[in-house]
Amino acid sequence: MEAETTDNCSPVPNTPMATDSTQFMELLQQRGGPPAHAAPLPKRLLYVVERDACDQPYLVSRLRSHEIVAFKKCANRTLLVDMNQRLAMVIAQECNKCCIKVLDSAVVTSRTARLIDCTDCTFVFEDVDIRNIECFGLSNCNIYLIGDTVLLENIHVVWREGNRGNSVHVAGIVASKTINVQFESQRFVEVPDTLGNRTRWITTVDTDRKIRLLPLIDSLGAVAAAGATALERLRPLLNPALGEDELRLAAATGVKKEDILQAMLDLYMQPLQLLPLDFEKAYDEERREYCEPEESFTQKVEQVADWVRSSRYTVFYTGAGISTAAGIPDFRGPQGVWTERDKGRSPTSCNPYDSFRPTFCHYAITQMVRQHWAHFVITTNCDGLQVKSGLPPHCLVELHGNVFKETCEFCKQSFYRDYVVVVHKATHITGSTCDFCHSALLDTCVAFGENYRNPLDPVVASFHAKKADLAIVLGTSMNVQSAASYPEKALLNPGGKMVLVNLQATPFDNVATLRLYGHTDDFMKELTAALKVDIPM
Repeated sequence: MEAETTDNCSPVPNTPMATDSTQFMELLQQRGGPPAHAAPLPKRLLYVVERDACDQPYLVSRLRSHEIVAFKKCANRTLLVDMNQRLAMVIAQECNKCCIKVLDSAVVTSRTARLIDCTDCTFVFEDVDIRNIECFGLSNCNIYLIGDTVLLENIHVVWREGNRGNSVHVAGIVASKTINVQFESQRFVEVPDTLGNRTRWITTVDTDRKIRLLPLIDSLGAVAAAGATALERLRPLLNPALGEDELRLAAATGVKKEDILQAMLDLYMQPLQLLPLDFEKAYDEERREYCEPEESFTQKVEQVADWVRSSRYTVFYTGAGISTAAGIPDFRGPQGVWTERDKGRSPTSCNPYDSFRPTFCHYAITQMVRQHWAHFVITTNCDGLQVKSGLPPHCLVELHGNVFKETCEFCKQSFYRDYVVVVHKATHITGSTCDFCHSALLDTCVAFGENYRNPLDPVVASFHAKKADLAIVLGTSMNVQSAASYPEKALLNPGGKMVLVNLQATPFDNVATLRLYGHTDDFMKELTAALKVDIPM
């Protein structure tokens, strides 16, 4: 199905939105940037206004990380925030009978969505790192959360004043064809009304994907306007996971609807002060690559080596950046596949996958696992180079598949080939049959909007992510969800640490315990030297 698109055409402000972040989510939002990072562009508000009923979805694309998209007074429409782009925030205001979807791996830099005075609407967040969904005056609306448990358990849906008849769902994808994602509810909870002086609520998702409610309490620790009887009745639904300090912090936010609306108006009324060239420069700045001074880099590697020596369980996370030295282009680098697409250019041509060989980084990771310096590897690469480097498959989860691996759709037996097995990307059928049961074989690659080919992959990845006390992240922009949400789980363990090595800035730079800007091969050469690990090539 074709979708309408919109271009950026609203006025540009010269001051940031006054309520762009709240105390409640302060520890979860991105702050700061890489060394010598240029000043970000001021926030820009883009209105999608009064879209009338139509069978075609309305697609919002080509957004930038300083831009806030606001759907206002739309009726009977499917409104889509396109996948694989960056924006500051999503707002829906006074919409009626709309389905508003934020699609797979759109990067919302504030990690915030605000839903205001909407009626009979469906909101879908599909594999998106939005951790704070604030609701004001919603009536008979449904919020669907789609993604791995490691992503969903980060989300807080905050129900403020004026809400009634709403529900929150944990959902799964049934079928997907580009923007036309079909999903179904797996679990849901009806949210108590927040009219008048009734209790405000926060909805969260537990590690077992159960949806919980907890009261939004005031700064003194008392439940706002809730009687003991009502609380006792709701206690089985309350989530005990959040501590008292976090609950107190939640109550201190004090975000009010009128303040948000006034800030939106102020933003919209700001005069245009930037030229198209300024936006292009800002786009390039976001994708700029950095290499920090050698002395600083070496000191940090020595620190990582000390952490590896004392770690009980170390997990590596790898992305496209570890394979660029092999000649495979990345996706979001200065000449990456998506960067070239955004600029209207054809991506750099790539040799056949079976012509590539593992890099030093691949071999170093394999040797560290073999010598028990590390314990597991989670990757989003489908190039198969980690397996080619000799890593035992039981020490690896390839979340997005492997172009050399096919699996039987009936008995689930896997086969590794020396040729690329991907033939039909839509059906995943390779044309081969199983050696054991003679059923059809399928490739294992995962595209945007698709479920994992092996449903056990996220389960295994989550187990190792939550077991780790040291996560080492190599060569990834940390944009693709739910994969980007695994490494930070190490921080939940006593003494847990997260190391992030990448040439570009990422949304998790200030979540990381230690941040290094440099090439992954250089990092692994110094790390293995410090640990006295020999790397056969």
